[in-house]
Amino acid sequence: MGRSRVLVCDPIHDDGVKILREAGYIVYLRISITASELAEAVGDFDAIVVRSRTKVTEQILEAGKRL
Repeated sequence: MGRSRVLVCDPIHDDGVKILREAGYIVYLRISITASELAEAVGDFDAIVVRSRTKVTEQILEAGKRL
């Protein structure tokens, strides 16, 4: 099994990204991703990081087979 992939959907501090990478995660920054883009992409990720802009809806959860 490969390293876990994390999609960061909202701005977080650089230290947060650094901590994730140092822990061995592959981190992708898509801080302006739209809801439809997220629904398309989420299936390729093990985790997503959101704050207040991105909404994790039922559609997103269903599309996130590896979450």
